[in-house]
Amino acid sequence: MPLVPTALQGLMTPFASAGSIAGMYSPQLILGLSNGITAYLLTLQVKTTDVGTLGVGIGTGKVIITPPQLVGPLMGAASSNSLTGTYVAGLMSAIGTATASFIVSAGMVTSQHPTVAIGSGIGQFIPTGPSPLQGQLMGMLSASGFTGQYLVSLATAVAQGITQGLGTAQIIQVITGTPITPPPLPGSGVGIGKLI
Repeated sequence: MPLVPTALQGLMTPFASAGSIAGMYSPQLILGLSNGITAYLLTLQVKTTDVGTLGVGIGTGKVIITPPQLVGPLMGAASSNSLTGTYVAGLMSAIGTATASFIVSAGMVTSQHPTVAIGSGIGQFIPTGPSPLQGQLMGMLSASGFTGQYLVSLATAVAQGITQGLGTAQIIQVITGTPITPPPLPGSGVGIGKLI
């Protein structure tokens, strides 16, 4: 399953329902969140530290992240943005659990490795800060019809929580390519990639 908003929406809806987020505007809320988070994820870059055989390679791999890595920062960001209502914990849990599940199940990382042909890379997302995600969320929530007095606080809290949590994710890449021969020489370096 590729990184498309409908896939995240499909994951977030049952998690939101389980957290008692089932009001008449919850579909617009979930649609806006799913569109904004997916659009942001597709802009992220990845940086890896590589080891293997000297040459040029292409990496493929996955992101390792668990729901608590996102839910914890989301809960803290909600509180710091004065979102303290009855359903805030259920909403933040739904967003974090669905987003982590989405990234793990649907996300694949592709990368370029100019100094390693055959080997592995371990990496992280290159930090962006919350502003790009906040902008995506503001636009997508408004476009989905979800507006109101808490729009800015919600977009800010989700952006802060998600970006903080993504900073703890780990990316594992398998690198394949053309080694420099003869003979195969050890290589190391840095790879750059993105989530697709």
